[in-house]
Amino acid sequence: MTENKSEDVLCARILDMPIQWLGPSVAIPMREDDFFSFLDHTTPLWIERSVAENDDNFKQLIPYILLTNSQGLLATYPRRGTEARLHGSWSLGLGGHINTSDQSQTDPQTWRNLLYTGLKRELSEEFPSSVPGHTHFLGVINENLSAVGRVHLGVVFLHQSTGSCNKPGAELDGLDWVEPSQIGFQDWHLDRFELWSQLAIRLSPKYITT
Repeated sequence: MTENKSEDVLCARILDMPIQWLGPSVAIPMREDDFFSFLDHTTPLWIERSVAENDDNFKQLIPYILLTNSQGLLATYPRRGTEARLHGSWSLGLGGHINTSDQSQTDPQTWRNLLYTGLKRELSEEFPSSVPGHTHFLGVINENLSAVGRVHLGVVFLHQSTGSCNKPGAELDGLDWVEPSQIGFQDWHLDRFELWSQLAIRLSPKYITT
């Protein structure tokens, strides 16, 4: 998506999060109810993105969506878009920041509602024809080894699309569909991918590679 550096984005305080979520390079599978039950004891914070990007006392929560089509192939694409720090790597994840437009006028402003609303918006913006389907929560990923990672927490979902999955948006230019068993081997070795993708692929047993 086209992101605005002056937008307010959804954040949580580092001190309010379990220490095991914040390891230097971790992928933590968990039940969806456990994840949201914990977050429901904390307060969602809206911080101007330009501030949050430079304050590692907070984590910006990012829905990071692994997408499969009706044949079970996994979407991957070369990083371009608004985040220049990731250019040159391939990604397995769609998604972006949760912003104040994801707040409902009628639904309670829970972490669950905010993350799922943002996830659906991201899919509809980046790849509209992929939206029909089933979404499954997988867990969280974190890395503190890069400037991007230090201020973001990835909330990982698998979206199994039943849509046509044609005509992705401009930021997904170059998108390819890959047999999941190929990830980690031959042309799709893990070092081709951004670190978040390397971590996220570990959260589903179907995609675990050596």
